[in-house]
Amino acid sequence: MKHVSLLRSRRRLVLLSSCGVALALAAAALGIPQTFSQPSQFILRAGKPAEEFFRDPANWAAGAAIPGESAEAVGKAASTASEPGMVFGVGAQAVQLHRDSAGELTEATIQYDAKALGMTPQTLRDALQTNIAAFAGAKPTLVSGQWRFVTPELVISLPHEPSPTLQVRLTRKDGVPAAKPPARSTP
Repeated sequence: MKHVSLLRSRRRLVLLSSCGVALALAAAALGIPQTFSQPSQFILRAGKPAEEFFRDPANWAAGAAIPGESAEAVGKAASTASEPGMVFGVGAQAVQLHRDSAGELTEATIQYDAKALGMTPQTLRDALQTNIAAFAGAKPTLVSGQWRFVTPELVISLPHEPSPTLQVRLTRKDGVPAAKPPARSTP
């Protein structure tokens, strides 16, 4: 009888201590500051972040619409997509788009400004290097002063040296042809 009573008290003790830990964690979670913001125009139009958008070969094809790019600029040799929002986890200023004579996208250059972001050039470069490595799933190699990250679809280049304004270049990986672009939808 005494043994059963002792067992019940231990169960109660374990149950009470578990509840206490859960309550303490819940109270701590309430104190974690959280920031919610509206997605960028790029994400609202594309349905995904820029780095995921450019992973799709169809978005490199001639005539493919790039969110933030004016309709008149589609197919021109160079244009700019405005309001890209967060690209690789950092707020980008713009995306420069470069096309060949057939109108296929050959390069997308994402522009960042450390001062506008309230970051030092070193902090900006380090944040981008870490986030791009996570996106690519591999460590970069240093080629001609650029960190080069390779995914199955893209080659991503980041300057080795920090700078107040950084440009990250996305190019299609050799052998990945541009696919037929998706049908345009009207907003």
